[in-house]
Amino acid sequence: MNRAPTLHRLGIQAFEPVLIEGKAIQLHPLVCAAFNADFDGDQMAVHVPLSLEAQLEARVLMMSTNNVLSPANGAPIIVPSQDMILGLYYTTIERKV
Repeated sequence: MNRAPTLHRLGIQAFEPVLIEGKAIQLHPLVCAAFNADFDGDQMAVHVPLSLEAQLEARVLMMSTNNVLSPANGAPIIVPSQDMILGLYYTTIERKV
């Protein structure tokens, strides 16, 4: 899966597909930073590796679980956004009855 223009290695990544109803691609929120996805009409392309060699390369080198650090500086790419942190806090606070 990639989002044009692909300017760095993390702009194209491999995922294990989960089939859903509809015509939209669902993307896990933690990988949005790597794609610079902000959901304002972004278009993404899905590529299917056909040969066994391409499938192995995608699984070993391009799988999103293997690309959690920035190749430029080693900083984490997969980090929760403020919305996620606030949501987790809100769901775990103790409420008075």
